[in-house]
Amino acid sequence: MTVPGALAYLPAEVDTPDGHLDDRYGAFLEAAVMAAPLPDFGVRGEPYPALGALVLDAGAARSLVRATERLAHVFARATDAAVSEPGALERFGFPSSFIDMARREAPGVLPVLGRFDFVRDPKPWPGGDDSTGAWRAIEFNADTPSGLREMVSLEPLVRRHLPQTLAGHLPMATGVARRIGSAMAKAVAAPLPGGRAIATVGVVTDPAYLEDACQAIAFARAIGPTLARRGVHVTFGAVANLHRRGHRAWLRDVPIDALYRHAAIEAWPGTAAWDAMAVATDAGELRLVNGLRGVVAQNKGLMAWIWGRRDDPSTFDADARAAIRTYLPPTTWVEAIPPVPVRPGLVVKQAFGREGAEVAMGADLDEAGWGSCVRWGSYVAQARVPSMPSVAALPTSRGHVVTEAWPVVGGMVSGGRWAGAYARLGGRVTRHDARWCAVLSPDRATRSAHAPIRTGA
Repeated sequence: MTVPGALAYLPAEVDTPDGHLDDRYGAFLEAAVMAAPLPDFGVRGEPYPALGALVLDAGAARSLVRATERLAHVFARATDAAVSEPGALERFGFPSSFIDMARREAPGVLPVLGRFDFVRDPKPWPGGDDSTGAWRAIEFNADTPSGLREMVSLEPLVRRHLPQTLAGHLPMATGVARRIGSAMAKAVAAPLPGGRAIATVGVVTDPAYLEDACQAIAFARAIGPTLARRGVHVTFGAVANLHRRGHRAWLRDVPIDALYRHAAIEAWPGTAAWDAMAVATDAGELRLVNGLRGVVAQNKGLMAWIWGRRDDPSTFDADARAAIRTYLPPTTWVEAIPPVPVRPGLVVKQAFGREGAEVAMGADLDEAGWGSCVRWGSYVAQARVPSMPSVAALPTSRGHVVTEAWPVVGGMVSGGRWAGAYARLGGRVTRHDARWCAVLSPDRATRSAHAPIRTGA
């Protein structure tokens, strides 16, 4: 059974052409833990990976690719404009040390890896290219996005363990690791300002956050072969291992020429890692691949900034203005308590929030809650997208159950180009306990759907 207007999920029953899901899941999970790596296979005793897939029809798959690439253009332009606009980053909540460093970074640099999180509005957009509904981007993870590990390692296992159930359905992208490796190679191809070629790339993470550490390992694995063929070595370490000797950044006992962070940077100022990164980049001795502009791009305040300039031809070209209206829900800063009748149509988000920890439905906030959001000055209100739940057979600690779950589909982007899909199924607000599932389509949506990304208006 499928809810009208919902995305289809397979299997929707516990009995499948490949057998009962409870009988198939153990072997799948064991393989996933070892291959990914996936030591974080459970969240508070409940399994994280689902043995199943959202299945997008050809129209939905193609429009997802197009939405992802068009929005990459929008956010690239918006980030550079906001960084240069007096007062904008202060309004977003960034400290002066961060702002100064972000403004020294070169404009027009697209993320090696980013992820737009979409929900599916069952109501088609007038004049859109998909008659079955419309994708709405509720946020952009441009700094340290999750999903690469699952796409590269888990998605093939799902298809291997449910070959009959998922027959005829293909991945949304192929060669994902190769694409990201190529984007990384492009990012480190030019020599440093002093003329030294980049020979070593450091990938850092915070081992205290297990998922971040595993995603960083997957990233290092993905870029390693491509960079090795170009004579560039990849080394791996913790944020606490990053320090400097003179003006040179070192990771553990290895001098590095470029740095890719897979750790939230909010707590870095005042640490040895921040000092090493700031001094070495200022001296031209280090290239920060995912720079601070990526942190700006994923701040929810930028979505409010974009929405406020959606009709401004001096900021966005015609295609970007159309993309904003098509794919972004109205988003504004919470500067006053909204009237009671308006609240059910809003979702409230903290500008720096991660993993849904500081997201609330507007109808669930009382006067005191709304007043706190106004007083703190760091919350945005976004129009709620009327998505529909999917019916899915999902794993639990007691075995598989058939239930309704709300999907959020991540459109991965690398260097401005489509790089695959990453989905989670959870409650009406996606939080850390949502389950991952594969994303497949009968139409292999591997080709870019948009013209080359431009960062100018």
